[in-house]
Order: sequence, then structure tokens, then C-alpha cells
Amino acid sequence: DNETAVWFKAVNAAIIECEAPPSAAIAVTKWNRHTGMWLRNYVYERVPVGGVAALVVTQLVCGLWHGFASSFLIFFTHSAVLIHCSRVLYVIQNSYLPPETLPYTNFLHSVFTFYMLNYLSCAYNILDLQKLMHTWGVLGYSGHVAMLVIFGLSVAFPKKKKKKSAKKD
Repeated sequence: DNETAVWFKAVNAAIIECEAPPSAAIAVTKWNRHTGMWLRNYVYERVPVGGVAALVVTQLVCGLWHGFASSFLIFFTHSAVLIHCSRVLYVIQNSYLPPETLPYTNFLHSVFTFYMLNYLSCAYNILDLQKLMHTWGVLGYSGHVAMLVIFGLSVAFPKKKKKKSAKKD
């Protein structure tokens, strides 16, 4: 039916995937999609070193976009580290663990993501740096510890390189 209006281009967020995301990397791509595409095209893909550095630069630009407050810069810098950690967990889940564990590890990855997004959102919502440090201190800096551990796991479980297929002439 050519007369029915379609609004899918106006939808800027997939709410369910933002509120209950399976991973931090997916949560970021499902929230504020149009701005995310702009940041990917004009910031992330133009950072020459790529990887975690490109994530940090992109998220810093995003933080500045929200306002020149230390809390925004802290939140968005930490979110870059969280996205990297999510990618590390994905590699471990899909390259190192048996396939039959995937439903359980997917669930754990979702729980981790939910906790971490709430943990890090303290930086977005608490604009006073001393109050933020106190809040994270009450939580035992558990999110920071988790990200450090997962960063360490990235060394123990590197992303496996794809095997090149032999070309037939």
C-alpha cells in the first residue's frame, strides 16, 4: 500500500535493545542511531590507529557534544572501555568456549552489560566529581575492577585471525 505513511526512518532508538541489551556494543549502536552513524562516519573511521583508541576518541567527541563537563567526559571515556570489554567477551564466547555454553554466556554477558551501564551512568547523572568517586567507592569500584579483569583477558584470549582461503586460478 503506497498510501500508508512509514515512520521507521524517524525512529532513533531501539528501546528494548537499549534497556536490556545483550552487550554494550549493541546498546551503543541501538541508542541515538543517527548521531551514532554520524560519529562512526566522521570520527571513528577517521582515527588512523583504529581499535580502542578510535573508540576513546569517538566517545570523547560524544562527551564534548553533551557538554563540557568532567562527568560527561568520564562517562563516555568509560563507555569506550566498556564497549571494548564487551567485544573481548564476545570473542571469548564465540572463539574459545564450546558452542553449547552460548545461551548461558549470553545471559551472563547481558547481566554484566546491564550492571555496567547502570554503574557507569553514575558518571553521567552525578555531575559532582567528589560525589561520583564516593558513589563508585561505595560500590567498591566493582565496575572498574571488572573492566580491568576483562582487559587482562583480552591478552590471554586474543581475537583469532581468520584463515585465508587458497585462491584457485
